[in-house]
Amino acid sequence: MPPVDLNKQLITAAHMGDTRRVVELLALGASVHASDNQPLVLAAGEGSTATVEALLDHGADLHAQADHALSAAARYGQNHTIIFLLARGADVNARYEAALGVAAERGHASTVEILLNHGANGRVSNDFILKEAVGEGRADVAAVLLGRYDYPASLLQQVQATALFMRDRPWREYDAMVAVIASGLQRQALRASQHPSGIMGVFSRLVAACQRASRRVRLRSAPSHPMHAAPVKPRSCHRL
Repeated sequence: MPPVDLNKQLITAAHMGDTRRVVELLALGASVHASDNQPLVLAAGEGSTATVEALLDHGADLHAQADHALSAAARYGQNHTIIFLLARGADVNARYEAALGVAAERGHASTVEILLNHGANGRVSNDFILKEAVGEGRADVAAVLLGRYDYPASLLQQVQATALFMRDRPWREYDAMVAVIASGLQRQALRASQHPSGIMGVFSRLVAACQRASRRVRLRSAPSHPMHAAPVKPRSCHRL
């Protein structure tokens, strides 16, 4: 078993992104799995992709603690490292979309987009990702989610109420959030009016069908030419 101080040095070097020192310490016998895979998690959180690569090449467990390394990178918006981890086989759906959830909470809209594009489920666990973004006042993240998913009107009204209630908190983007959600509601109403199965779509089709039927009735009842019109019988001026 390697001396404890080697493992501590490895954790520090990984945290600092000192790839050369990490490799040296591993060669001296430090454990790549020290303290529940902390070297990999810390390097990922710092966005030290070269260090992450070195640790993985020396046997670090990519999936330790439900892909904690990916979540650590997502927490700090380390997009380059996230893409590298996903390319190496990280599970974007691990621990109920933990990486996506923490990226949404921290307001990393570009990170959210990357994770969604790699298969993360933005509607997991009763749409907690959108609720998390709204609760934290992350308007950019909410805009990404609303642009991608067709949320039910009841949920949009719920999160809109949350944003309105919290809009007096200036350190978050609640004013922008209210506008984003309102835009989402408008888009949903438009989609519903255009969708064949939408209520407005059904109503529009019924109106159109009634109008066509009415035109057909008028055409059948109207004379084809004025000369063919039936003569109008004059009214009698006297009652019998």
